[in-house]
Amino acid sequence: VIRYEPAQRDFDYDTDYTRSIHSQLQEVLDAVAKRQKEEGRSSKAEARRTAAEAKARAKAEKEAAEREEQARRQEADRRAAEEARAEAPPPEPEPEQAPAPPAEAQEAPTPAPPPVRAQRQGSPAATMGGEEGRRTIRAMMGEETSPVAPARAQASTEERPVEEVPVIPVERQEELVVEANKVVTIVTLTTAGVSTEYRRVAHKWGDIFYFKDGKPCSELVYRTEAMGPDRLVSAGP
Repeated sequence: VIRYEPAQRDFDYDTDYTRSIHSQLQEVLDAVAKRQKEEGRSSKAEARRTAAEAKARAKAEKEAAEREEQARRQEADRRAAEEARAEAPPPEPEPEQAPAPPAEAQEAPTPAPPPVRAQRQGSPAATMGGEEGRRTIRAMMGEETSPVAPARAQASTEERPVEEVPVIPVERQEELVVEANKVVTIVTLTTAGVSTEYRRVAHKWGDIFYFKDGKPCSELVYRTEAMGPDRLVSAGP
């Protein structure tokens, strides 16, 4: 505080005020330094948090790219297997076996000759064998009629009531996300509080992938379930 002093005929300042304001200025400077330190620590924490978020985002993008690459390889393997099956020659027919001869054509084994019997009155034994005493026996085939008649099916004349199956409406939501290197179509179907998410990912290099609840699926499943014209789902078995 500077003022004119008539006794000195000159300007002078108040020393008491200067000492008091110096202490206040020092407190303000200390507070400013403390706040700068706190802001420096918070900026470092913010930088660490930003770096962690960037790292997590990069990891998620890498995992998504790996899943897409795996789905593309699986689809390529499936197509190659289908082409191999289509190009494979048909199996050669097995050679037909000659039919076995009927049982009637097979002669039964020749029976053994009857035992030799001794004649009475001390006469020498006469043999009852030889070609005159042999008889050929042939096996005969036939079918015996079963006395039990098969049961006959009787058509029922009763009409069964037709059960009406309730129909549950499906809520459908579609979202289109355009990014730098791909276009993602997200279709969400909600039935009785249960949601199913379908994704179609079209990359700028031409490959297209399909997902159902985060897992790879075929184009047929995506078009039939997510893009089909029927929006109602039967609640029956």
